[in-house]
Amino acid sequence: MKLHNRIFHKIVTNNNYFWVILVLLFIFSRLATWFYPYDSDHWIFYYVGKIFAEGGILYISAWDHKPPVIFVINAIMHLSMGDNIIFHRILFTLFAIFDCFLFYRLAQIVTKKINGTDFLYLSRISLLVYVFFRNLSQFTSSANNTENFGLTFLLLMVLSYLGYLNNKKSFYLITSGFCFSVLFFLKGNFALFSLPIILNIIITNFKTIKKVIWQLFLYGLPLVLHALAWLLYFYKNNAVNDFITASFIFSSKYMKSAWAGHVSPQGVFVIVLLSFVLPFFLYSLTLIKNLKKNREPELTILSYFSIISFIFIIMLGSFYPYYLLITFPFMILGFIYFWENSKPKMFKVGVLVLLFSSIFAWSTSMKQFYNFFGGPVATEAKENKAVSEYVESVTSKNDKIIAYTYGATFYELTGRNSGSRFISASVLLLDEREKYGFGFSDIYIKDMEASKPKFVIYPAGNDSLYFQNKKLVEYFENHYFENKTFKDYIILKRTPN
Repeated sequence: MKLHNRIFHKIVTNNNYFWVILVLLFIFSRLATWFYPYDSDHWIFYYVGKIFAEGGILYISAWDHKPPVIFVINAIMHLSMGDNIIFHRILFTLFAIFDCFLFYRLAQIVTKKINGTDFLYLSRISLLVYVFFRNLSQFTSSANNTENFGLTFLLLMVLSYLGYLNNKKSFYLITSGFCFSVLFFLKGNFALFSLPIILNIIITNFKTIKKVIWQLFLYGLPLVLHALAWLLYFYKNNAVNDFITASFIFSSKYMKSAWAGHVSPQGVFVIVLLSFVLPFFLYSLTLIKNLKKNREPELTILSYFSIISFIFIIMLGSFYPYYLLITFPFMILGFIYFWENSKPKMFKVGVLVLLFSSIFAWSTSMKQFYNFFGGPVATEAKENKAVSEYVESVTSKNDKIIAYTYGATFYELTGRNSGSRFISASVLLLDEREKYGFGFSDIYIKDMEASKPKFVIYPAGNDSLYFQNKKLVEYFENHYFENKTFKDYIILKRTPN
């Protein structure tokens, strides 16, 4: 071992040095997440969760295209800490710390199989890499989304299954299945991450069909019970179709539109993702190539998860960076396998690539830190505040409004509820323009006819994407008139009947 390697090894394995470095790295990488701009998806999930907590029916009183667990989490947040974003972000930080702890436990188990004599060093290297990438803002977004919460349950699912392999107690397999059920009802495509466990159950027990059936039954039972609980809730509220549409069908159509390039500028996101995906893909190839050689079940399962992670990335269609967060544990453990098993020259190249990747990724993350204090995003935030203060001044607490724009930020800033279950104009546009056939714009108009919102926050100018929804533009033109103008928004007031 060369001198510089020995020094690095000594620092990482020394408790005092390592934990100080880890804490500083966590702060260094998470800084932009703590200062993520106010206008984000955070308020969509919070708004739907708040309405649910206050007695509303999911997907009837407030709608977004996600399964229900993310809204349950936000409902609990609303009941326990209100809309205080500082408290919210403290909670998200605690979740991040907890899943970093879970990752470290998994890393210790895996690295013992990679190198039993030096697993402490390897597991700590993996934790440093995980903490750094896991907390960058392009991957966390505002930290209130399915991927951030999903990491906790994914790691618990894997750890519980490994626990079952070690002692064969059914409790661990049921616990693993319960965590999977939460993952599934956080986001439907997370179902892919059950495949490595299902595959391992079948392959390791294929000679004994009873064992396969029994283990699959234990693993799948929590999902069945969880699904029945939600179906009962929605059946009692006459909303089963709304639940299925919002949780699964809309997202499948959304994925098709994303692949067609109708949702987001794919090229920009692909460049951002290459800083993480390309090097870690190359690292994981070493693990996948050695799949047949690795007899330890932990490494076999890690290989399966690495393969599934790349399938998951490929099938996404819309390459928002935070979609990848759920794959990080397996990508990074694949890197550690590469770290220990690659040839010296490849090792040097791999570490160098990781270094450049880290610099690029951190620089990308800090853009959001800058956006909080300056630039066009900060300017937009000031106008959003001014618009909201005006609307708040001309309405009462019980008045409904419409914000015909993306997200739910204006509903949070004004303290006013939406005049429709649909809180973001984007889903209305996609349904109308892409011809999904859900009739959301008609439901939107029906909601407004019932609630008769006094004011609408409407895009100024002629270049807004949401003007493509001609049906809604015509409705606003026929039922509202201009009340006040800002730079990017016009306040419309309802025409007296």
